[in-house]
Amino acid sequence: MFSTRESLKRRTPKIGINRENYIKLLVDEYYDKNSDIEAKEQVTANLANFAYDPINYEYLKKAEAFELFLELLGNVNPVLVTHGITGLCNFCLDPEVNTQLKDISKLKYVLDLLKSDVDPNIACNCLTILFYLQFPDLKKILVERNLFHLLQEFKSSSSDARLRNISTILLQDLTKELNSASLRNIRLLGASTSPFSTAAFKAGDVVRTTRVITQRDLDRFSDISGDHNPIHKGGQPKPAIVHGAFLNSIISGIIGTQLPGPGTEVISQTFFFPNKCYPDKEIQIEVELKDTRKIMKVGYKCVQDGKVVFDGEARVIYNDSN
Repeated sequence: MFSTRESLKRRTPKIGINRENYIKLLVDEYYDKNSDIEAKEQVTANLANFAYDPINYEYLKKAEAFELFLELLGNVNPVLVTHGITGLCNFCLDPEVNTQLKDISKLKYVLDLLKSDVDPNIACNCLTILFYLQFPDLKKILVERNLFHLLQEFKSSSSDARLRNISTILLQDLTKELNSASLRNIRLLGASTSPFSTAAFKAGDVVRTTRVITQRDLDRFSDISGDHNPIHKGGQPKPAIVHGAFLNSIISGIIGTQLPGPGTEVISQTFFFPNKCYPDKEIQIEVELKDTRKIMKVGYKCVQDGKVVFDGEARVIYNDSN
């Protein structure tokens, strides 16, 4: 999933530019007066993606990408706002950035985005940042800004399942440590205080299985999905290739029925297809629980003929269906 410095060196051509300089050039391009809005949107999308991988944290800090992400939150362009909050959400796992965001003069840019009519993607990123920050003064700040009411509104009436789930989890965590008087006030709002338990799981739990996808399976999947790309058809000059979405659906089935199991909802996912997967050949499938926090992390991969054909990671919320 994440890069190593060795893999970066292997992937960088001898005449190519290294990752550190490339990130700096992206930030410089954003501030270039000749850059149009489309270029700024592309640049910030790339920077937000780079913030996903911890190996880029130092490069991003040197290039002052953190300051750029904060600046984007006040932009009138909703695409740039989305890229800014996504970048911060990915970047806030860095200890130094995490500390900086706890400064109210910086955190306020995140909090100011939280309104009833905010785009659900932006709201989810904002609340995920708050989930990872969680410092003593945060509860007081949220009370002062009347954001507990907004969290409850998201929890009870948002049409976005991700937003309902992250709001529920954040309310549970915050209300556990409030004093009894504040807790009574939150309960009046209907906030959930039911316990969350992952006692049945532990990091390192793995499900392994095998599967052979036939050409007939591909044809049926094409009919269901509407993906009739000829690369998935038999009888072509080149062998047919299994749909990436087909592999992902198999993984989803394991996550939803075995690990963590029934009641699991996927809230985000990142994946890659490093090699092609072919029908009528065995695929080794592995799904592993990486951690058992309230937002669980699940890693997975599919291997065929010794080559990884699908590799990814999902963040999920487990709601015991019993």
